[in-house]
Amino acid sequence: MEIKPTLTSITTDTADAKPQSKGAKEGDGAAAPLKFPSSAERADRITLTNIAETLGNLEAELGEFDGVDLERVDQLRQSIEEGSYEVDADQLVQNLIRTEGDLEN
Repeated sequence: MEIKPTLTSITTDTADAKPQSKGAKEGDGAAAPLKFPSSAERADRITLTNIAETLGNLEAELGEFDGVDLERVDQLRQSIEEGSYEVDADQLVQNLIRTEGDLEN
């Protein structure tokens, strides 16, 4: 007696994919190649939040700037080293609130 295995289905843990053997019928002894589901059939998905999308857009916009104002950076660095740099707390808070609002929209 000769045993010829045929595969009818496999279930995977990761995407509920079920490869199926086409053309093989129980008892006919023919084994056909497996057909695996496409990625669309597995329904793999990535969902971005509005904030993540906005951050991506901001990053793209930042890449368009020509450069950094090195003179201004040096002025700020010097002010910080001398201890003369002052933070306007009210303006800082307003800017943070505005930025958060921009990210939510």
